[in-house]
Amino acid sequence: MLRDTVDVGSSVQFRQDPSTGILTFWDTSRSMFIGVDREKYEYGINHKTISSNMWMMITSRIKTLANGSLISRDALITCISVNTKNLTDGDFEIYINGSPMTSITLANEDKKVDDSLSISLNANDIISVLCKPLNNKKVDYPALTIEIAWR
Repeated sequence: MLRDTVDVGSSVQFRQDPSTGILTFWDTSRSMFIGVDREKYEYGINHKTISSNMWMMITSRIKTLANGSLISRDALITCISVNTKNLTDGDFEIYINGSPMTSITLANEDKKVDDSLSISLNANDIISVLCKPLNNKKVDYPALTIEIAWR
């Protein structure tokens, strides 16, 4: 049960879930209450010249195909960013529970941000990331961050 919504002026509304203590606000672009705080899940490959598909590793250096990042409660992916050490063509596929959900693609770029996302996650979902070089280009030292808000 959520506490009453508090209007703090303008169009900003906040509420707090007493069972989790999570403070949320009304996100007008997504038409829902989402958490004020954000969690970031970081993935990377500490390797130069990746020329074939490779599962990215969580920053603790665990390949994400086997383990991935376990989501502890209902959440929403709000942003994905990726960068590499070289201009490249590459597709970075985000998998939820082993199924592709979305991707971010570099086209002769070394970085990109997509902050227009609203991808729902449920508690106990597992996120993993696959790096796929495109057009016979190599990807050097890719790093990807997924930002989530609790819902």
